[in-house]
Amino acid sequence: MKNLYYRSLAQSFRLCRLCAHPAKMLLAQVAVSPGRFQILWCQNSSVAKDLGNWRKAHSLFALTCLIVIMSFVIWSGEGPSLGYRVGHFMSSDQNLLSVSDSSMTAERSSSRILVSSAEELIRELKQENLWDIETLDHPTNVMVSRFPADLGTVTLPDKKKAFIVSVLPAAMVVLEEVQEERQELLAILDQLGGNPAELIFSKAHPGWMESLGANSVAFVETITKKYRTENATELLKRVNVLPLSLIVAQGAIESSWGSSRFATEANNLFGMWTWGQRGILPARRDAGKTHRIALYDSILESVRAYVLTINRVSAYDDLRQIRQETLDPYLLSEGLLHYSERKERYVEDVKRVIEANNLEGYDRISISAT
Repeated sequence: MKNLYYRSLAQSFRLCRLCAHPAKMLLAQVAVSPGRFQILWCQNSSVAKDLGNWRKAHSLFALTCLIVIMSFVIWSGEGPSLGYRVGHFMSSDQNLLSVSDSSMTAERSSSRILVSSAEELIRELKQENLWDIETLDHPTNVMVSRFPADLGTVTLPDKKKAFIVSVLPAAMVVLEEVQEERQELLAILDQLGGNPAELIFSKAHPGWMESLGANSVAFVETITKKYRTENATELLKRVNVLPLSLIVAQGAIESSWGSSRFATEANNLFGMWTWGQRGILPARRDAGKTHRIALYDSILESVRAYVLTINRVSAYDDLRQIRQETLDPYLLSEGLLHYSERKERYVEDVKRVIEANNLEGYDRISISAT
């Protein structure tokens, strides 16, 4: 019973971080368990020092401090929308990516690597056995939170390697989340007869709701909103995975292997734009344009936004159609024609990056499409 209480408390704390007002957002994430007070992530060095002092204190005192902080956050938060619009510049669909988009995924316990230099990043990656990530066959719970500003100063081979092994764990987690959504969707379709051809998940056609339990109905309502379609056939096309090689290749191109300003300042690895206030101004923006560069809390959130964009924006209908037949990254690249104004040349660049860096070899640890 005591263990359950501690786990519930830690879970509540993580949820509080999502519900709090941004101006009063906690700058750290911790986990509490019997006899243990662990700092999972910290944004500010002074906060980290304070938390370190807490950890040295008696566990009961640390727990008391945590409860006080939680109470303040809950009391002061007025549930604003933390969502913001994202979309690559060639897409006319300004995609609203909000907290609710990822609300269907279970809270994952993970250790985050936070570093201030490229040298430290490489050292941490080796220490966590991520430098040889080729040996992994499942998602890891150790992830790099962001790239250091001096990543571009190391040798090109080291920069590429650091980028690949930093992005892969995040991509693996995101693909696992999408695969779980797909499996649940397939189970629901099977329960409804297995033929989605004429099935519309809307309240105007309530027949499907009568055959499902409350949890399944809630899942369908959430996932149709997230992927922006009520058509069951189209939904099944959108809720699907991508090859790891394609994710890494596009991230490498768009972020200069993690060393671009957008990558180091905004955790934006895929050139996503935002039309909200949460973003950074591009150094060169055409007259009359109002977009910003979307800002993400972590590399993981950047990958989530990218995968969701590919899966639901109309500009990538061709890619999703190709995916019906294959997960070959070279063939799927043909569906990225509208990702860049460079069109065919961009598609060829994606293919070249995959081939030149042997990225296709990482697809063996990708979550298989169903």
